[in-house]
Amino acid sequence: MASEVAATKESCAAELDWVEANRETIAARYAGEFIAVDGHAIVAHGRDLHAVMSSARDTGHPRPLIVAVPTEPITRLHV
Repeated sequence: MASEVAATKESCAAELDWVEANRETIAARYAGEFIAVDGHAIVAHGRDLHAVMSSARDTGHPRPLIVAVPTEPITRLHV
């Protein structure tokens, strides 16, 4: 179980790195949408979160990273 959690964390970190490296392209193509990322690929996208998750599952990606792509650039985060 612990090794499965560690593998999931590593996968999520790698997917987040990929999203960050491709953020400009992602923002231009998918603004205002949810994207489902598995590995180094967007496996589903759309404005309806439930539909994006269902589409990802239906195409063999049961646990993708889900990202909400903002419509405007993020210039400041409040913590």
